[in-house]
Amino acid sequence: MLCSETSPMNNPLQSEIPTDGFAENTGDEPVENQLVPPRPKQGSWIKFLVSVVVLAVVGYLVVDQLGGMGGDGEEGDSSLVMIHEVEKSDFEAFVTETGDVESSDNLEIVCELEAAPGSRGTRILEVVDEGAIVKKDDFLIQFDDTAVKQRLIEQETLVATDDAAVIEARSEY
Repeated sequence: MLCSETSPMNNPLQSEIPTDGFAENTGDEPVENQLVPPRPKQGSWIKFLVSVVVLAVVGYLVVDQLGGMGGDGEEGDSSLVMIHEVEKSDFEAFVTETGDVESSDNLEIVCELEAAPGSRGTRILEVVDEGAIVKKDDFLIQFDDTAVKQRLIEQETLVATDDAAVIEARSEY
């Protein structure tokens, strides 16, 4: 064979190298066949130093944005802690929602009065205050009954006239 290849199979020196990558120099082997741990590159210390400086600057900026570590030593520094003196006072709560509030147990009362001829509805004279608690037979509302009373008088007059006509008709026959 003109050219020989070196591999772990045909090189007896290579096969004796331990698997951890490091060989002891026993003096039998040439130095070029020994595995030597790699030396750190020249720029690795510079990269490490630059990384440390960048991390220090970023850390300083984060601490500075979050309020620092105590600042200039003043005790009343309000940028770190918000302080409010507590005092007794009335509690005010405001609701700013719109809508209707209804009871869960409502009783609906409907006006069954007919409007007077020529009017659009029945006029209300007095009503109980909104939100008042009422019981059975309590006053709720008073309608204007003048038109109803007037119609009642007219109807009573008509009935009386018809009754008189019936009596007169019976007496003639």
